[in-house]
Amino acid sequence: MFEIRRRVVTAVICGNRRAKTDVACNEGRLAEQRRDTRMEDSTPMYNDSTPPLISHAKETASPVQIGRGVAHANGARPRHKYIILGAGCAGLSLCWYLLEAGVRDPILILDRKTEFRNDRTWCFWDTEPTPFTHLATHRWPAWTVRGGNDEAGVRAASPATPYVRLRGGDFYRMVLDRIKAHPNVTVRLGVPITGGYRDEPDGVCVPTGAGDCHGEFLFDALALGSPRFPVARPGDLTFLQQFFGQVVRTERDVFDPQTVTLMDFSVTSPVTEPDPAIRFMYLLPISPREALVENTLLLPTVGGAKDALAPPENAATGRRAIAAYLSARYDSPAFTVTSEEQGLIPMTTRDFPLRTGQRTFAIGLAGGAARPSSGYAFLRIQKRCQALALAVTTGDWKPVDQTFSPPRTAMLDRIFLQAMRQNPGAVPDYFKRMFAHVPPDMLVRLLSDSASFRDCLGVVRVLPLGDFVRAAAFCVPHLWADKRGGPH
Repeated sequence: MFEIRRRVVTAVICGNRRAKTDVACNEGRLAEQRRDTRMEDSTPMYNDSTPPLISHAKETASPVQIGRGVAHANGARPRHKYIILGAGCAGLSLCWYLLEAGVRDPILILDRKTEFRNDRTWCFWDTEPTPFTHLATHRWPAWTVRGGNDEAGVRAASPATPYVRLRGGDFYRMVLDRIKAHPNVTVRLGVPITGGYRDEPDGVCVPTGAGDCHGEFLFDALALGSPRFPVARPGDLTFLQQFFGQVVRTERDVFDPQTVTLMDFSVTSPVTEPDPAIRFMYLLPISPREALVENTLLLPTVGGAKDALAPPENAATGRRAIAAYLSARYDSPAFTVTSEEQGLIPMTTRDFPLRTGQRTFAIGLAGGAARPSSGYAFLRIQKRCQALALAVTTGDWKPVDQTFSPPRTAMLDRIFLQAMRQNPGAVPDYFKRMFAHVPPDMLVRLLSDSASFRDCLGVVRVLPLGDFVRAAAFCVPHLWADKRGGPH
């Protein structure tokens, strides 16, 4: 959730889309991927047919017997050195970096899902290397944004740092293949976490549907399902990014496969007083006849996820909106739907401490991996997990402190979210100004956590001064809240 979804929407500081966390573009069912012989969508990659790497709670053995944990000195109970909750992007990435750091102590990964499928996509600008970037199946050199009543839109390109797409299945395969070569790692599927994990004098205990698991250190990658997901404080700003998407295939060429549509406000309903949602369309072209099209809502909230649309209502609204969009934007092409997806990602300025207990740590969405004004998370997950793996193995926590956004961009995140809350009807104009007048390379740096002070000024100068001065004045008393919690 939250990594992740892997989303392509751009805000002033970091874009208003997820890294596909992040959180999740679910393009595993694209027809192109069905044709790919490396992995069929209908075929799970790993399940209980591949023991002992993957084990299931339905087996008669206890979690400890199935795992490769070592026992206490007194033989009282087996345990693991590291327990990772969640076998998604953050959990598997951390395991990768722990192995890379030379860890050979027992590692246990728990997840309630029962198999790995090609179920999501992560996207990001290729601004820095990761162990997984070479898996990219698509690279787009250009993108476009359309404001309200803007047929042509603003197109920009950055060939040196293209927008890349990673399939979840390829990422899972690469990490799991490495795990298979390390007998100190156990992955348990079909294991729900049945309560909040608790600290013990010498470690941590995790209650599961298959019994308690004990370890020395715990890493929580449960995203919005984390029992220790931070509670909002006074002054925190939160939007819920709710989306419904369809992978469509048209009977004629209609899409530009070189250009991603980050945000299209031109054929969506304007913001009204009873309906404060900010709406836009997002389109990721796979070929001239195939694309992921998503109806996206940004909902200001004070009550958390309960302010979002119920899934059936979100699906019904999304289907109508996508059909209307394709008709208006692409002259009513005949199309078929090959898959659907929906999700919910919080965009929030609340504080996300790395350490949630004496020996417990939060990673992924539960650890604040997504930028407050976007869902981009993939690169941040990689940096955080790599730094955390080095920290727990070397004792040097300084690199972990440096993985969060610089104070200047954290401040801009807060101001931009406040401006969105105060002036929701002006949001399309904010983006049109930004994309029309900010150099593409500068914008990419802002989206990718590498913006200089000059880059920040370059964006601020093109936005309406009055709106953002008022937003900044409101935020000043709460700017301290943007200081991210460190490991100590």
